[in-house]
Amino acid sequence: MGLVIHRKRRFWFRRRHFVVVGIICCILLYPIFAFLFLSRHDQDSNVQPDLRIGSYNIWNFMFHWNVRKRGIVDEIRRANPDVVGLQEIRVSASLGHQFDQLRALLPEYPYAYFENATTVGDDGTNEGVGVLSKHPIVETGHRNFALEGGSDLNRRIALYVTVNTPQIGLVNVVVTHFSYDTGNQCRNVADLMFFLNEFDRTAPLVILGDFNAYNNYPFAMLMLTGDDVAPASNPCRQQRQQAEAVAGEAMPDVGKFRDVWSSLYPHDAGLTFSNMPSPGLESRPDRILVGEHKCLREKQILVTGDGSEYRRQYYWRIVFARFWESFQLSPGLVFSALWALALIRVSRLFIVPVVLGYAYVYVPAAFDFIPEEFFPSDHRALTAVFDVLCRPGGSAAAAS
Repeated sequence: MGLVIHRKRRFWFRRRHFVVVGIICCILLYPIFAFLFLSRHDQDSNVQPDLRIGSYNIWNFMFHWNVRKRGIVDEIRRANPDVVGLQEIRVSASLGHQFDQLRALLPEYPYAYFENATTVGDDGTNEGVGVLSKHPIVETGHRNFALEGGSDLNRRIALYVTVNTPQIGLVNVVVTHFSYDTGNQCRNVADLMFFLNEFDRTAPLVILGDFNAYNNYPFAMLMLTGDDVAPASNPCRQQRQQAEAVAGEAMPDVGKFRDVWSSLYPHDAGLTFSNMPSPGLESRPDRILVGEHKCLREKQILVTGDGSEYRRQYYWRIVFARFWESFQLSPGLVFSALWALALIRVSRLFIVPVVLGYAYVYVPAAFDFIPEEFFPSDHRALTAVFDVLCRPGGSAAAAS
């Protein structure tokens, strides 16, 4: 009996010895295992299985920009696009460069390209369009559109970037902001089609932006989508002929472009403007188009930025911004403040009426909100989600 117990103890000591040695080996080998396998898994997990490309009109400097820019950043992060095109970006001597400010708040988008399009107002403020990208931008270009007169005197522009994405390789993205004048809008689309013919289109091509498309004037968009069944009757035909005369050649055949929203949801209007309670959603100027290419297939489009989350998260910041701006911009404020200080110095009895007087004047103004102040933009944001059918280099991807 004693011999059996002794053997059992020896066996237990040996097993415990092996367990301790095993634990020590795991501790020593874990860094090597993590480097070889976990780091590779983490790297792959940062790459989305699909490709996301977004568009957002940021509404220039309207209504509390220092608060609103954070709401715009939230909307971009919520949709998580690989590349996002922005319109109505302004550069002001007093308020700064909107594009640079957004870049500073979005460090996950280290690659960027911006171009001025026009000067607005008498203070030299510029306005343009830009692109933010998570992935390297390997080529850029832009084209200024001709100005035909009409009601819109703002010059318009299109820019393009070639982005090297990990999902599919090279992708061309074109960002534009068309005129709201119908004649200029027709010339914009003609100039855009000549522009598309200037660079290599073997890579997938996505065109996005604010096209200022009206429900009763779809003709410029019809030239891009190829859905115009009567091109001779298209009012944009005259501007097309003018563009051909300037270029000295016929309009290039750049192929058809699918409207991603119409392709996915043909029975849904997909309205994106106006984001405000009045007049409310009534048109779809914001669009994402994709050229015919074997490697991209649209599967979803996200519409975000209705204002509910922005109001919930930034309500008190908006209140403070409104109060501060009302206080700063009131005429005669400095003079009245000095006069109040003089009265108080003569007699401290004036303190209470002066404070009450200032409260009577400025507090109501600070809380006299209008609905537009509680929206990150007057446009909704769009993000198209594409299935990637090819690996980088053009080879077919495995079916999922």
